[in-house]
Amino acid sequence: MEAIKWIGLAAIVAITFIGLLYVSVPEEPAGSTNVCTTVTETITVTRIVTVTSITTPSAGYASIIDSSGRCGTLEKPILKIVEKKPVNEENGYVVTILYSEQTSVPCYRHVIENSYLLKRYPPIVEISLKLESTSDVCIECVGVVETLIKIGSRDNPIPEGTEIKVNGLVVVV
Repeated sequence: MEAIKWIGLAAIVAITFIGLLYVSVPEEPAGSTNVCTTVTETITVTRIVTVTSITTPSAGYASIIDSSGRCGTLEKPILKIVEKKPVNEENGYVVTILYSEQTSVPCYRHVIENSYLLKRYPPIVEISLKLESTSDVCIECVGVVETLIKIGSRDNPIPEGTEIKVNGLVVVV
C-alpha cells in the first residue's frame, strides 16, 4: 500500500510539473519558428551633411591687382573691403579688398600662395598670401606692404554673406 501511495504522489507531482511547463511556454502559431520578438521604441535622427567642393584660383575667384611696400608702421595687419560691385542684380558681387601688414623693410610684395572657395552656406573664400622680395633698391626703414585683391568676376560673382579670409583675418561681403 505504501508503494501505491508513493506512485500516486509521484504522478501528481509529474502532472503538476507538466502543467506548469504548458502554462509558462506560449503557444506558437502554426508554421512559425521559435523566435523571440520584442517591441522597442525607435527614434529617427536626421543629420544634414554638407558636401564641400574646392575651386582653385584658376576659376577666377582671386587675383592681385596691386601689391607694393612703403615706409610706415602698423600695430597689426589690416583687412578691409574697399569696393563691392554688384553683378547682374542680386547675383552677387565683385569685391576688392585691401590687406596690409608690417614688414622689416618695404621691399616686398604679396603673392598668392594658395586660394580656394568652399561652396557651403555662407561660402568661404580663403586666401594665403606670402611675401616675395622685389628687385627694387631697398630703402632701410620699417615697411608696410599693401595689397589690393579682386575676388569674384562677372562669371563667378561672390554671394552676399561670403566670408573672405586672408592670412587668418576675416571680412564678410
